[in-house]
Amino acid sequence: VVVKDFITKATIAQFRAHTSPISALCFDPSGTLLVTASVNGNNINVFRIMPLHVTDDPNSVCYDWSASHVHLYKLHRGMTSA
Repeated sequence: VVVKDFITKATIAQFRAHTSPISALCFDPSGTLLVTASVNGNNINVFRIMPLHVTDDPNSVCYDWSASHVHLYKLHRGMTSA
């Protein structure tokens, strides 16, 4: 997953969300929570995106994307006979 600033195109966060391809992703209204789903739909991950601005210059668009996300939850949906 690569999250970029829409205007400046600066990379805000970059990380591997799943070992398989991603079939869906969605931000919450605040733009800080990201939910991703694997292609088979059994694995769902929730991340908090926390852009870390690494310069004192407010006009700069430099982010530390290596530390800009936290993996909050991993949900696994299994198969049942119900």
